[in-house]
Amino acid sequence: MEKEVLEKHLASLTGAYECYPFGPAPLVFKVMNKMFAYVSVKEGKTVVTLKCVPLDGEILTEQYESISPGYHMNKRHWITVSLTDEISDDMVIDLANKSYELVVSKLKKADKEKLKRQLGGANNCKKYSRSHAYSRSHPISGALSNPKTIWGLMLAHG
Repeated sequence: MEKEVLEKHLASLTGAYECYPFGPAPLVFKVMNKMFAYVSVKEGKTVVTLKCVPLDGEILTEQYESISPGYHMNKRHWITVSLTDEISDDMVIDLANKSYELVVSKLKKADKEKLKRQLGGANNCKKYSRSHAYSRSHPISGALSNPKTIWGLMLAHG
């Protein structure tokens, strides 16, 4: 995935904005003053650091070389994704959307209401759906039935 494409997507999410709270780099994306992503260059590669559910982060870091615990962040709640060919563009977008959704879900009620009023309450963040091809034969089939886990995402994006 191209860095510019990812940045454009992150900025397009309802209420999202860009800032540089740590100096000239990295580019941080926030919603209602809460960070949900930051894009930087690490060892010559473009990376994005995203919020995640702890179990999902453990699984993803075990499954993919291009995903590691969050760089300069709480390694339990954040992952860093190198924008390489190992991770599909769709998967990067899905992980970014999930990060946004996690942050929005933790906002105060008043902030959630403000966010709903933006764009007439529309949220242009693609939601996870049960239409992902879940495999019941997978050894962790219980997690597959829960749309809030990353298993469906992993199976859908191989």
